[in-house]
Amino acid sequence: MHDLLLQEADDGPLRTDLLAALRRGARIAIWITGPAKDLTRFHSRIDRMTEEAGPAAEALAAAKNSITLARVEDTDRQYLVVLPPDGRARFARGAVAGSPAA
Repeated sequence: MHDLLLQEADDGPLRTDLLAALRRGARIAIWITGPAKDLTRFHSRIDRMTEEAGPAAEALAAAKNSITLARVEDTDRQYLVVLPPDGRARFARGAVAGSPAA
């Protein structure tokens, strides 16, 4: 995932933070490809993302068929990585535990 993010994601503070988490050994809790609608509903946890959730949700909504997503869990944060088949990777961040973001 580290190399994929270096190649397929725009540079920015969130990407830098996610790369650092991966270098520290953050756990890839899920890496799955399938129908965008099902992945959004059952695996994305987009409602728990508090940073950059909008662009990640837009990438999920724009996917017509299949999409790949990964969820990375660090000590106190989780990241959602959305990998559209024909676009740039998008990611969001939220707390690992707690209630969904309002």
